[in-house]
Amino acid sequence: MYSRDLTELQTALARFVAASRIYLKYPLDPRWMLQLLTDIENAWMNFTLTREEEMWLAEKFTAMQERWLQQLRHHRQLFPALHPASLARLEYILRCLAYMSNMKAFWKCCPFNKEIRGEIVATLRRGTPEWFAALKATVMSNDEFDASFVDFCSEVYVQLKHGLSHYHPLFEGTNGIPYFSVVFKQVDKLLADEVIAFLNQNEHPDAAYNRLIFAVYLEVKDLATFNQNLPMGGDHKLLLPPMPRVVRAFMLELFPDIFPKERAFFENFPESQTRENFLEKCVTEEKISGTLIKDEGDSRRLARSSNIFEAGQLERFYDECLLLFYVDGGGDITCLKRYGGWKSRTAAEDYSGDDSNSTL
Repeated sequence: MYSRDLTELQTALARFVAASRIYLKYPLDPRWMLQLLTDIENAWMNFTLTREEEMWLAEKFTAMQERWLQQLRHHRQLFPALHPASLARLEYILRCLAYMSNMKAFWKCCPFNKEIRGEIVATLRRGTPEWFAALKATVMSNDEFDASFVDFCSEVYVQLKHGLSHYHPLFEGTNGIPYFSVVFKQVDKLLADEVIAFLNQNEHPDAAYNRLIFAVYLEVKDLATFNQNLPMGGDHKLLLPPMPRVVRAFMLELFPDIFPKERAFFENFPESQTRENFLEKCVTEEKISGTLIKDEGDSRRLARSSNIFEAGQLERFYDECLLLFYVDGGGDITCLKRYGGWKSRTAAEDYSGDDSNSTL
């Protein structure tokens, strides 16, 4: 029952203003705020406000928009990707912003405010470098490039994967924002600068540094695969640097006796030879001490093995060997397709990257 002195719109306005004052100090359920916005819009067509009341509403519209954008700037910390309740809150904050951007009441009261969708994109762009720097400071013990840099690259990969799986659908579904494209382009540039600095730090690499280079190479190669999730026809050119020369030098140094045999295998491809034969040979000859793991998934921070590779990198090493031989001209696409067990050329071409120069 509404007060005799207040219209339905004035009542909705009073409730929204009161809730906004609380929300700006304490966390409230954004679903409630969405309902209050809906009440204002539903009553807008039937009633009018005084100029003073419009200014009052505009002040709270702007304050709530700024609060929600600030939360989006730090969404990874405030709304963890693997916490369903937090993701639900994030979804309704995005719904509030999307609804507000289409409200007649909002644009009548705030005619000079910037378009909300563009503000969300700008907020993501401001927040990504801050998150990147904070993550680096958390994972890497100091500014020196050591084994912790590999962990940092792994963590960036995991966070990007979470963003693609959890955050991207929310931003795109509510506001039509290509979240992953916005974030990945920035991360690509930021991480490329870090990798280039890493490669330039040592003019005379020793064996230990070469092993570190190979570990970083595997992470960079995985990170580069995210480029395929960008919109088709985009103009983004991957900035993560290719590293085949240093990796090939490391492999040849490590396996001088196995490489010629593998080159011959790849050229002739006898049916008896398999990936497992090669891996067993490496372990038997104590060239590698590692654990074969079929599916790493997101568990990329695995225990270090006692010798050369991290656990789970052994099979990937063999694949890198064959890929380098392929790029060197040791085999054709049919040979590679048979090795991978692929029925079509597409998978083999994706693996070899017939524009392979960018995938290595």
